[in-house]
Amino acid sequence: MSRLWSSDGRTCHDGLDMARVVFSIRLGSQGRIAVPAELCRELDLEEGTELAIRSEGRRLILEPRRDVLRRLRRRFADVGDVSLADELTADRAEKARRESGE
Repeated sequence: MSRLWSSDGRTCHDGLDMARVVFSIRLGSQGRIAVPAELCRELDLEEGTELAIRSEGRRLILEPRRDVLRRLRRRFADVGDVSLADELTADRAEKARRESGE
């Protein structure tokens, strides 16, 4: 992949999507990172915004926690009011009845 770094050495445009700017940042003390102001504006991130972080291969994925929750709620919207604890208890009770020969 070709990358074109800016003259200040802080940003680059990757060869796959010239419209996407890739920022070069350094890991700070205690593993801290600072999100560049331009990205904060673009993603509507403010001080105190909770971010979810996960790894994908050798990449770190940061996204607003509210977006993750919204996606999960949509994914499980059709599940309804289900108590997993109640289902597990009933399942174990049924298994115990079968094992006791009832």
